[in-house]
Amino acid sequence: METHLIIGIGGTGSRIIHSLKSTIEQSHGSASHEGVNIDYLYIDTSATDLDNALTWKEKTNSIALAPANLVRINKTDMDAILRNIDAYPNIKPWIGHAADWEGSLKAGEIAAAQMRRYGRFLLAGDINKFISSLNAIVASLINRTEDRVRNITFHICCGLAGGTGSGMLIDIIAQIRKIYPFDEARYHNSIFLYTLLPELTPTSWATAGGLYHANGYACMKELNDLSLLKYIPHDLSDPTRQGRRINPVPAVFFNGCYVFTNQNENDVQLNVEEEIPALVGNYIYQQIYSINNPAAREWINRLSRCENGINDPEGDDLHPGKAMRSKRFISFGIKRIGIPEVEIKSHFTAKLAGQTLLQLLYNRWFDGQGFVNEPRIKEFNAYVAAPEQQHRWLLTDSHNILSMLFLPADREKTSWASFEQAWEKKRTECATIVTTEAIAKTEWIMALKKRYDMYYTETFRGEGVSRFFQLREKDMKDTVRYLAGHIDKDLFKHWNNAQYGLVETGYLLNSLIQLLENKINVVTGQHLEKLIRQEKIFIEKITAEDAYWTKIGWIKDVAFKDRIRSFERQNHNLEQLYLTRTMIAGWHHARKLLPEVKKSLEELLDKIYKLQANLNTLLKQNQELIDKTCNDGQPRISDNFVKFYDSAAIRDLTRSLVQSENLQKNQTAGFRAAVENMLEGIASFTQLNKKVTLSEFANQLEKHTVATSDMVNEQMKDIVDGGKKVLNVSITEKLRDTYQHSKEELEYFIRGLVAQAAVFGKYDPVQENQNAQSTRTMEFMVILPPDAQPNGTKDKTFNHMLTDAFKTSRNAGIPEENIIYTASRNTEIVLINIHNLFPLRILSVAEGLKTRYQQALNSTDGSISRRARITLHTEGSSTHYHDLFVTERNKESYMRYIVIADNTGLIDLQPNPETEEKEYILMPENILEDDIIVLGRQLLQSHHQLSFQQLEQFRERVEVRLQEQYKPLSKQAALKNSIRDKLAAFLLMVSNNPRHPEFIRYKDACTQAIAVIDTFNKK
Repeated sequence: METHLIIGIGGTGSRIIHSLKSTIEQSHGSASHEGVNIDYLYIDTSATDLDNALTWKEKTNSIALAPANLVRINKTDMDAILRNIDAYPNIKPWIGHAADWEGSLKAGEIAAAQMRRYGRFLLAGDINKFISSLNAIVASLINRTEDRVRNITFHICCGLAGGTGSGMLIDIIAQIRKIYPFDEARYHNSIFLYTLLPELTPTSWATAGGLYHANGYACMKELNDLSLLKYIPHDLSDPTRQGRRINPVPAVFFNGCYVFTNQNENDVQLNVEEEIPALVGNYIYQQIYSINNPAAREWINRLSRCENGINDPEGDDLHPGKAMRSKRFISFGIKRIGIPEVEIKSHFTAKLAGQTLLQLLYNRWFDGQGFVNEPRIKEFNAYVAAPEQQHRWLLTDSHNILSMLFLPADREKTSWASFEQAWEKKRTECATIVTTEAIAKTEWIMALKKRYDMYYTETFRGEGVSRFFQLREKDMKDTVRYLAGHIDKDLFKHWNNAQYGLVETGYLLNSLIQLLENKINVVTGQHLEKLIRQEKIFIEKITAEDAYWTKIGWIKDVAFKDRIRSFERQNHNLEQLYLTRTMIAGWHHARKLLPEVKKSLEELLDKIYKLQANLNTLLKQNQELIDKTCNDGQPRISDNFVKFYDSAAIRDLTRSLVQSENLQKNQTAGFRAAVENMLEGIASFTQLNKKVTLSEFANQLEKHTVATSDMVNEQMKDIVDGGKKVLNVSITEKLRDTYQHSKEELEYFIRGLVAQAAVFGKYDPVQENQNAQSTRTMEFMVILPPDAQPNGTKDKTFNHMLTDAFKTSRNAGIPEENIIYTASRNTEIVLINIHNLFPLRILSVAEGLKTRYQQALNSTDGSISRRARITLHTEGSSTHYHDLFVTERNKESYMRYIVIADNTGLIDLQPNPETEEKEYILMPENILEDDIIVLGRQLLQSHHQLSFQQLEQFRERVEVRLQEQYKPLSKQAALKNSIRDKLAAFLLMVSNNPRHPEFIRYKDACTQAIAVIDTFNKK
């Protein structure tokens, strides 16, 4: 079983891991793949990106990383460490001085912010965390294998332009190689790098830090020297705390480094945010999963390790025998041709989701169209005013004034009746004063009034009317909450039962709010005015009846029973008076209650509008997905993924599904039920707004529609259109249907396809032809699906024709052993183009990156050049690393070093032992080891008679002298003054003629010499 650890550093690294996991999920689902043991490690400073990795999904299935797969690089207080740098021996040798960093860091900066050395510093602060996570995942991987052999293939992915990936890459390679040495005999523990080079015209945000391109070139230089073992980084985890470099030095730090840009040889350009990570993720997938033939696996592994040819480093004429430029660099291209299964499924799912959203929003069905974006009903004024609706919502007048009780706690009080019933009962009770109670006739009215007054003030509903409404006013929030919640649940039920769409529900609720507005502003006042008039009438009737009562004599009482009749009339008057007063109190309460109810319903309407907006957002996004999927015409062979299918047939099929009323109503009902299940038993819009985020709603919608799509796909997999299958078609079948009768057309198509399978990296022909050692090796592989095997069970004749078409598709041909057959995925053919064994200088982008690198170091903007000098390289300065380009063969450019040597004591004038003529010589630093370089009698012409090798030795000695003796600024100033003095003296030698050709040459050399000293000072 092969074991792979995919390591992503920074944003580019995370996107490549995400893409790879998506491809695996699309191809294999959650099932493990026999023969593959894989895990992931993602390192970053971005808390947002790290947290997002915990929630990654492919459609509805989780492809999230676990917390154990993440290394969170935290902010480390650089100022505090620089103030006490001796306490950090693993940082001190390379970090620089505190003064060097002034102005480079923003307050609160945690991301590496395009500063490579700062990215390294942040990693140093959490290096033990990284190592612990690395070892834990490796241990887990090893434990999953039967033989428990510690053989891991490490794939490290990052971009080279930023500070995080580019700044941490070197040390992550070094630490992995320190812990897991490469076993050359068994090829165990290979390290492969996948590095995205900066594009020369990136988006504006990418260049905001000013070092985007310079970082890329600096990292390229370091990778080159790391490969040559010329750069041995300081060990960030050195247990001796002595500031040592990685020890022992490994035989090889990395086995192969893939370098790629966002543009291929055919000028096809991909975006770096999505398409490039998808390209790399798919390439890694093909390496690990698709190439399952042992011979083919060994072939591509040898290519990745740069062992398919001579991988000796490149030298040049100036440095014979010296390794200058590594050739462990690789570029790749991958082209896929196939049935876009994921896109077709996305299209199906989006169509179903669109219908679900239209039903939820509008709920209007048209035969031949499906659900449409138009509500059925817009006017609900009569509906909301209907008595039965008012009663259902507990908003009748009786409910408003609390005559009719509706709160759950009140409904348990069975003795509480409506106002009319309560006062009618009181009237009946008071009638017993005449019939059963021993009260003098003359006292009946007084007793009657006392009882009404006591009931009104003390015992009505256990409290008296005033007290009852006072208490209800205190509890008004609960009453309002219950009423609004009751209406909320009722509206939700009718929406969720597909009686109304959400837009209609909004119209309905808005009409109800307008009705309440009218009740508050008009109806309540009308009722109160009417009741106050009525109260006055009953008071007058009671007063008149009281006057009549006092005039009743014994004759009328006995003969005509006037007292009994007067009592009954007064009992009725008092009943109506107190009923009226109770209703007045009720309407005063309603005047306070209804505005609060209206306010709560307005808040509910806002929630419904918010839900409408969210659903419309999803609908818009969904429509965008529909519009951009399955709308292809003829296959475009320039595309990275060439889609070979009948998009019109797919759209026709989905259109028929949309128009199936039974399917759409069933599947939308299923989704509504799923939403209700998310509400924890409280089916309301408020609960929906509270418990279900837009993301969760969208995920549930996708989950439901994907399941429906899968069901439909299974039911319709054998449907044909024009005699051809529409779904579940293999690419071999599709090609056979198209080309089985025309071998020439198939060969033409395949040739064009192969020609377009270009690597993502352009080459500079001038650089490539500059050194015969550096001819890149080019290899090509074709991965065919299992049903394309020539001796398979399908159409053998066509399969042979297809294989032969690939064999002859390139001028150099494609060897039969480079055409392999995967064990799965009948839906695509994969073409892999690999170029390797070349130095970085032949990449077209390299020269432009070098220019930006030099511009940053020599910028006239002091803040940029100062920042570049301290942050571009993880340690040291630009002069510590080999140039990626062949040294320029221009002897005149060495004259500057002769000027410096002449002023630093390196040159002496001595007699020739044979001729006794005085000659200038370059004095040896080490008399036993260094050659004596004779410069001749004319110092200013001496560079012409020296070889380039001698001139390089000359330059190196000058730089050593500057390094050893001219670090103090005072000595540099003295050196520059000495050069100026000799220039002035030379002017006198040429008759004080500043236009003399020799003076001009010497002046230029002096100017360049001073520039070298100034540049050395910056470094």
